[in-house]
Amino acid sequence: MVLTAGLLSVPAISNKANTIRKETAKEPHEFIFAAICSAARFGQIKAMLGPSAGIRLVRYTSARAIRKKVSAAWIARDYRHRQKHLIRLLAAGIPVLAEAPYLEEISDFDSLQKAACSTSVPAGIALYHRFLPACISARELLSAGRIGKLTSVQVQINQPERDPLLPSYSFLPEAPLLVLLNLLQWLLSQPLLAMRVGRKETATPASAVSNGMSMGAMEDFPVRITTVPNFYENSSAWSMLFIGEKGQIRLGANNLLEIIDTSGAWQRQSGEDLNKASLSIRMCFEDFALAVKEGRQPEGKTTDMLPDCLLLNAMHQSLQTGKGELLVELPFGKAIRL
Repeated sequence: MVLTAGLLSVPAISNKANTIRKETAKEPHEFIFAAICSAARFGQIKAMLGPSAGIRLVRYTSARAIRKKVSAAWIARDYRHRQKHLIRLLAAGIPVLAEAPYLEEISDFDSLQKAACSTSVPAGIALYHRFLPACISARELLSAGRIGKLTSVQVQINQPERDPLLPSYSFLPEAPLLVLLNLLQWLLSQPLLAMRVGRKETATPASAVSNGMSMGAMEDFPVRITTVPNFYENSSAWSMLFIGEKGQIRLGANNLLEIIDTSGAWQRQSGEDLNKASLSIRMCFEDFALAVKEGRQPEGKTTDMLPDCLLLNAMHQSLQTGKGELLVELPFGKAIRL
């Protein structure tokens, strides 16, 4: 298998929002997504999706979705079974948008990629944060060098359940961390090269990342990751602090974005707003519907899961290394010393 970071450039989504809406609205018939998910998740996403342009969500099984020949399927089943549904639907020629099926084995990723490459229909991963206005703005600011050369990044995970865009699985408590590390790599257009994984004595492979503090490394700077909950009343569900030679950028859940530059004072670009989280979900679905109509791949591609798969695989392996910590070097280049 050839390993690629899958961190490709994103369309200028902030400028394409109205275009996507207009194009999906042109379709005389509804674009029907078969929702393969729990009743609770269906209700949550349907409410947040709202009256999205020309899109309707109906709850089906994968077998019924194939019989009905729906426009596309959206999968949010138990993460351990998503790959099975995804491969089955793609084989039937149904475009699939799936919440990330976290795969602990590289062979599972290979199977998923083989299925995605064997069909001409789009196969996408619902990476909702990429459509959040604050995340798009932060990526543009970082790319433009607004705060100069980066010297470090701090990721703080406080109360992930307060961000409706983050997954919550009892069998995979590290899912929010995987999503945020995927987002971090997209924001900086570069892969995570290494990470220290703390080993727990508890039994499940999914619990290999320690509660507390860990360190990661990107090309030229360290990444500090803190997963001890911060229960201060005004704390964001999560935050990322980008520290540069000329300033800092703080990005948080639900569209929080602040910047400090040469003026020396924090300037709030946008505050937390759950309506923006709903907007990002609508944009994700609408982008996928437009991708199907245009015969292109969506913003979130299956290859974008590779960093998550490799890291989860490393967590699994760390349980078999004995006590202490494991330095995981991901195969995207030469890792710097942590």
